[in-house]
Amino acid sequence: MEEPFRGSEAVARGTVTPGRLRGPRFVRLFPDVYVSAVVPVTPLLRARAASIHAGPLDALAARRRDRPVFVAVRGTPAPEQRTLSRMTAPCPGFDPADLLVRRSLHPHVRGSARLDRVVALADPRAESPPETRLRLLLVLSGPPVPQVRFPLYDGRSRPWLRFDLAYPDALLAIEYDGAHHDDPLDRIRDTRTAALGWQTLRITADGLTRNAGRTVGTVRALLARRTRLAPY
Repeated sequence: MEEPFRGSEAVARGTVTPGRLRGPRFVRLFPDVYVSAVVPVTPLLRARAASIHAGPLDALAARRRDRPVFVAVRGTPAPEQRTLSRMTAPCPGFDPADLLVRRSLHPHVRGSARLDRVVALADPRAESPPETRLRLLLVLSGPPVPQVRFPLYDGRSRPWLRFDLAYPDALLAIEYDGAHHDDPLDRIRDTRTAALGWQTLRITADGLTRNAGRTVGTVRALLARRTRLAPY
């Protein structure tokens, strides 16, 4: 069994016994979803298992209607899994364009027409839903599109940090900090990057909700001021 499968269905067909299913020959990926222990568990395999666990796509769409859904796949895809990738460099995650391939197999699912816009706004380099919400807040409110996970390199051409979002021309970095985020290492890092000319704006959860308008206004003002001051 090289593909994930529902354990209850396999037991009902007599393909495997309950005892054998719980033994070392199979790996449980999700409740009632298993795969043979000899099959490598790749991000793509987990995605297939997740779709089995979620149920038929039509039923999933009905349950999730009007609710945002975030899908995160960790790990670096194998070359054959990046066939449709249009990214210039490999990174963890999956290509959002793969969702359009999925839609072509199920073209009549409710809401699927909006996938083009979703894919256009998606960026697989984002590392958390709040970072994505922060980026979309800026993109949909008018400021230029920021770069995601922008690297700064050391003297040996190795990235020593990556900003969540950045406007390199203005040397403006934007970092998302959770509600209880207070890391002394961040202050040290901000001091080091400030010495290189960067200004770091740190946004909390409040800046995404009650003060979203203020966040956008602050970014606009900083971009205008720092772009004027940038040396050319």
